[in-house]
Amino acid sequence: PSQSDYFQAVKGGGHGDYKLMVFAPASAQEMLEHTYLAFQAAEAALKHVEQNLATGQTIRALIPAPATTTSGTVAATGLRAINTCLPNSATYWNGTGAPDCSGTTQQYVWSSNTARTPTHSLNQIAAQPMYVVERLPDVGTTEKYRATARGVGGDSDAVVILQAMFSYAP
Repeated sequence: PSQSDYFQAVKGGGHGDYKLMVFAPASAQEMLEHTYLAFQAAEAALKHVEQNLATGQTIRALIPAPATTTSGTVAATGLRAINTCLPNSATYWNGTGAPDCSGTTQQYVWSSNTARTPTHSLNQIAAQPMYVVERLPDVGTTEKYRATARGVGGDSDAVVILQAMFSYAP
């Protein structure tokens, strides 16, 4: 953070004629702990996906193989066929936006309407982790999946997005 960030936080938009409440980690240690919790939450969501794919439950049964690499068919909340025209970048997944194949800015909005949450609940975090699973075209008889998970730490500003590829050979 720069000095201007400090002034914006403590002075607001004026000359400091009024008091503002500022919430921030109390220390570098606390900031690190929030990020660590966010990473652990995202990792737990990816582990949930991995276990689900390995046992053939829910996810594999719900997502059909994509007819094309741009179908993007949504099979259920948080489960869809791949759409290679959508960006696969941090700016797309964190909601700030990235251009798609046609140059239009697209962004992913994480919510219970667009993503899934693992069945187990985690403690000490500001929000439960969420994930999206995309089915890629099969390679021979091997099914391919890309999972993107979002974890939030003890503070809602500590967010980690992880991604993993999974293969399943029935």
